[in-house]
Amino acid sequence: MHQLPSHLRGLGRQRNVLYNQPWSGLGMPDGGNLALIAAVQNPLSLYEKGVNTSWRGAVQTRTGVLVPAIIKDLDGRQLANELIAHTLCRIIGLPTPDVYVVVNDGSLPQAVKGPMASGDLCGQLGIAEGRLMFASATCGNSFASAFSMPRRGQVPANLFDGIRAEAIGAMRKFLVEWPLLGVVAAFDEWAAVIDRHEGNLLVDEHDKVWLIDHGHAFTGANWRPPDLRQISFGNCLVSEAVQELPPVHLIKQVNVGAKSLEAELAANDNGLSGVNAAVRELDLLPEEDICALKEFLTERRKYLQILLEQSISEASRRVGIV
Repeated sequence: MHQLPSHLRGLGRQRNVLYNQPWSGLGMPDGGNLALIAAVQNPLSLYEKGVNTSWRGAVQTRTGVLVPAIIKDLDGRQLANELIAHTLCRIIGLPTPDVYVVVNDGSLPQAVKGPMASGDLCGQLGIAEGRLMFASATCGNSFASAFSMPRRGQVPANLFDGIRAEAIGAMRKFLVEWPLLGVVAAFDEWAAVIDRHEGNLLVDEHDKVWLIDHGHAFTGANWRPPDLRQISFGNCLVSEAVQELPPVHLIKQVNVGAKSLEAELAANDNGLSGVNAAVRELDLLPEEDICALKEFLTERRKYLQILLEQSISEASRRVGIV
């Protein structure tokens, strides 16, 4: 596999400290993935964060485990998206960091998007009240950081285009040699993940790639049942890979990935019970939306290879590849 440039290797020093089973709700005997904020550093910079305000810090589980984490202020639907997508990734076997539902006890008064936690959850943590937040265990650096991809203003204007093009080229070479490219592209097509950009992939010091930031899965951050249609919503991984890999080879790779994804779902969660476990206990989505999402994902499996080929065809046309 194409490795990171030598001066970039060994960047992801904070590794994922836990690797639990798929999310299965909060009522587990060992305390599950419910946590309090243990420490907060400065908010992530514009270069590091996405559209939601995030902090680097640590969370403490009910069993007293301290976990270095990125803590995010999300509304209820984006929190649901994160938990559902994480559950599905784990069921399929895709590498995604451990995640936690955090109850903000006032440690982050700036965080105001999340729904209020129930009295039962607060009681389990020994606090009076708090808003729900999302945390993801730290395990590496984003592709944007690992490949030194500049933003405007970070380098002289006359050098920006050349430096960025070189960084993007290195990222694409790394991406098309990634063994999981096919199955992750298939997952993103199936789950309608619309923003798998360079900030939503992490790479650790062993060149292992981790999937993060699924708040915009299932067609977008604010999806509703009418949005869940059986069409291609654009596939960011495909759009990058097609500029480095001939379309015929990419089609073969993603079709193998789609078959692998289907086999894992058939063997482990054919009824998508993980969708229920991820959000029902927290009352994050109306029951009709949960049912609509499960129906969408179940039906979409039938069309996955067709949708992937459409995405590759559309991405090829956009960059002038016939």
